[in-house]
Amino acid sequence: MLTKINDLLFKKRGSTHFLRFVIFLMGTGVLALCIFALPSVWKGGSAEFPSASQAVFLIVLGLYATTIPFYVALWQTLKLLRYIDQNKAFSDLSVKDITKYKILCNHHCRFICRRCSPLASYRRGG
Repeated sequence: MLTKINDLLFKKRGSTHFLRFVIFLMGTGVLALCIFALPSVWKGGSAEFPSASQAVFLIVLGLYATTIPFYVALWQTLKLLRYIDQNKAFSDLSVKDITKYKILCNHHCRFICRRCSPLASYRRGG
């Protein structure tokens, strides 16, 4: 009986460790894009379209700005995984954090929609 309980706990912790690893990979991938890809996009876009170099700069700056809520969301996810490991998954504290996470996601989506809508109207010519 005790071995079954230990096996269940190990599988549960193993899955949270796997999720932490995946979150680490996601964060590392986005950081690598910010360090290596976005500067080259800015340089290449400015060289390709010299008359629109300020627009390219603003687009790249907007992409950098979206990484801030992304990393905050990753941090909140790590906090929730810690609560799961401590068997506090449905405590008041975790419910408050989930509510904060929901609000953060709503703000992130609104931020992206507000920043992309002028680009869409520019593309349509209106």
